[in-house]
Amino acid sequence: MKETCEYYNCYGLTSVTYNATNCKDPSILNSKPWFENCPLTTLNIGEGVERIPDSLACGQSRLTSITIPASVTSIGYRAFEGCSGLTSVTVPDSVTFIGGVAFANTPWYDSKSVGMVYIGKVAYKYKGEMPRGNSVVIKKGTVSISPFAFDGCSNLTSVTIGNSVTSIGHRAFEGCIGLTSVTIPSSVTKIGHRALYSECLCEIYSLNPEPPEIGVETFCPSYASGFKRRVYVPEGSISEYKKARYWERFESFHAIVVPHDDGVTDGDDDLK
Repeated sequence: MKETCEYYNCYGLTSVTYNATNCKDPSILNSKPWFENCPLTTLNIGEGVERIPDSLACGQSRLTSITIPASVTSIGYRAFEGCSGLTSVTVPDSVTFIGGVAFANTPWYDSKSVGMVYIGKVAYKYKGEMPRGNSVVIKKGTVSISPFAFDGCSNLTSVTIGNSVTSIGHRAFEGCIGLTSVTIPSSVTKIGHRALYSECLCEIYSLNPEPPEIGVETFCPSYASGFKRRVYVPEGSISEYKKARYWERFESFHAIVVPHDDGVTDGDDDLK
C-alpha cells in the first residue's frame, strides 16, 4: 500500500489486502474515503496490522463481511461508515479504541438491539432514544468508551464507569444535560475533547491520583465561569491536579478518600 491514499475512481478495483502499518489518514489529508468510487467486494486486513485508519472502507456498499485480526488495537473514525451491504463483522478483544461512527449506517449495526451497543471490549454507542431518568452502568471489562457514545442523551441522569475503563472518547457524553455529577475511576488516563461537556455538570470526581489527560473543554466551556465546577480528587493529589494542563484552570479542589473499590468518602474539604 502507498503511504497516502491515491485510489479514487479505480473502477476495476474489487479486492484489496490492507497490510499497511504506517499510513497517514487520507480523511485528515483530504476528507475523502480511501477507495472512493472503487467497487470493492473484498477487503482483507492483514495479520500484523495494528490500526485501521479513518475512512478506510467508508461507503463501500458491496462489502458484506469484514474480519479484523487480533493484531488490531484501533479502528478509526468512519472506517466502515455507510457500508450498506455489511452484515457480518468480527472484532477481536484486542481492539481498545473504536472511532466515532465507525460502523454507522451499516446493516450490521442497524440490527443491534436498542440500548448500549458494545463491540468487543468497547462501549461503542447508545442506540435509540433513551428513557427519561435513565441510569447506565458500563459493562464490566469494558476498556474504553467511544467518541459520541452517549452524545445528546439528555435523559441520562447517572453513569457508572468501571475500573477497567482507561479512556473516554471525545464528545462521549456531550449534551447529557441530566448529568450533574460524574465519577471518573482511577483507571482512566485520558478523557477526550468535550467528552463530558455540559453546563449542567456541577461536580467532577476524578479518582486517579495522577491527573488524566484532558482538553480545555473536556467538561465545560473554556470561559472563566466554566471552571467553577467542584472537583474532587484523592487526598495527597491536589497539588498534582493544580499543576496539570487544563486541570489547573479549575478554581476549587476538594480532597476525598478513595477506598480500594473506588467508592468515595469525604476527606479534607475546600482545599483550594
